[in-house]
Amino acid sequence: RYKECENTEFYDGIISRECIDADNSYWSEVSNNCYKVKCESSVDPVYNFTWPVTNTTTYSTIPCDSPYTGNYLRECNASGEWEDVIDNCQLPIVVCTPSIENINIHRFESVPQYTIECSTNVDSFTISDALPQGFTFNSNTGTISGSSSTIVSTVEYTISVNTPYVGSFNMTLTVEETYCPVDGKWSETAAGSIATAECEDSINYEGTSSRSCLEVYPPQWSDDIVNTDCTLRAP
Repeated sequence: RYKECENTEFYDGIISRECIDADNSYWSEVSNNCYKVKCESSVDPVYNFTWPVTNTTTYSTIPCDSPYTGNYLRECNASGEWEDVIDNCQLPIVVCTPSIENINIHRFESVPQYTIECSTNVDSFTISDALPQGFTFNSNTGTISGSSSTIVSTVEYTISVNTPYVGSFNMTLTVEETYCPVDGKWSETAAGSIATAECEDSINYEGTSSRSCLEVYPPQWSDDIVNTDCTLRAP
């Protein structure tokens, strides 16, 4: 004798029992040939969502919560049991591109204004290391501003977007010397330094005169020429 398995939504097969001795009503042991064809719905204790009824040897997917992308994956195995959850959720990767990648300036020169374009709106940024004195980092825009009175050898910084996103880009900062250019008898001179030359009236005077290269950018010579070391030549 045969009958369907109980709970046919989740089980297939038959339950059978043989009548061995009809006169004495002697039955064989029950043979249960039922097998699961689906996994029952299940509330996930870790992620707190419900896995739907799923056929055996089939994966069920549930999308990740925003701002994550991807999905959670779980297999209903051949025995009709749920396997462990596979978490494929990832924070979205943001691509940011600065309008300039390398900041190359001179002493006393301000960083030129620039912008950063990102593939999605970003609320704030962080920078990998502290900037030299005179420079500031704007965490809202991800940009560097300011100027320096000292030379700075090339330094590379990593600027990263803050959660809930993932993404970063690199920038370099270099500060070179500022020079006043050659101006007649005045030779090229570093900003903040004093150049010396022969006296203005070198025919009648001997010694040296001096002139300052100002600590400004663009570079600029002082208008004042000091002749305190110049003396009349002996007759």
